[in-house]
Amino acid sequence: MADARYKATRQRITHAYLANTDGVETELVPAGGVGIKRDLAFLILANSSAAAVSVDIRDALAGTIRMTVRVNAESTVPVPIPVPLPQAVANTAWTIDASGATTTLYATAITLDAE
Repeated sequence: MADARYKATRQRITHAYLANTDGVETELVPAGGVGIKRDLAFLILANSSAAAVSVDIRDALAGTIRMTVRVNAESTVPVPIPVPLPQAVANTAWTIDASGATTTLYATAITLDAE
């Protein structure tokens, strides 16, 4: 049985993608709007550089680190999240923050809107 907090419509699923080269904290998933929390359900990180990076995942700009994922050089890391990671505060963006500049760090996220 599906969790009642999630509305099983396509409009409540958000897909976000970015390519980052400067290692600065960057918005990955935009804020959902007043009263909407976007819970993280799946994440894919790909590092095209010759050096490994650690990537902090935050549920608000400059917010609390919710998880850190190590991405080796020239590799891709899928991060399935069996139970969606809840966003602490409504109407805030999920961000990524790499430990340093990379050739390119690619990130894809899927979130589920909850009220």
